[in-house]
Amino acid sequence: MANDFLESLNKISEVFNDHYSVRIQMKSDLDILKIIDESYKYVWILDHSEYLSEWTPSCNLLFNHQSDSDKVFIRKDSMEILMETKYFCDLLKGIGSSRCYWHIIQTNVKPPYFLDLKKFAGKNKYNMLKQHADYLFELEQMADCEQIISSKKEILVEMLYKLGIP
Repeated sequence: MANDFLESLNKISEVFNDHYSVRIQMKSDLDILKIIDESYKYVWILDHSEYLSEWTPSCNLLFNHQSDSDKVFIRKDSMEILMETKYFCDLLKGIGSSRCYWHIIQTNVKPPYFLDLKKFAGKNKYNMLKQHADYLFELEQMADCEQIISSKKEILVEMLYKLGIP
């Protein structure tokens, strides 16, 4: 079983018609900067959580009204974030290598409101991303590696090269 995992690392395979996958092991979060394409406009962060277990005051909108930070507390706040690629790269450089969980998609357009990826899976999910978000790749950290999926095989080849993986 462990041998199968090691054999699958760094090998590009077709997972769906016109969608390819590679599993890699990044040395640090900063390796993401090596594969980000700055010509793509956005980085879409999925399932981001700032507050894992402690109750934290919130001054965010609650039921479309500003909440008082001393009366509303949140935890396990999961959200999606869309930010410009340059800002994401600058932010990541400032954070450094924190080994936090990443699930990101690099896209050229703001994803439409109906593109809720929790409602789509498999080939349908990636076809929706390709059709409605002009996505370059999806990167998700797993327990022991990162999986990258793209509709452009040459992008995955280039990423392996940039990461120094033969």
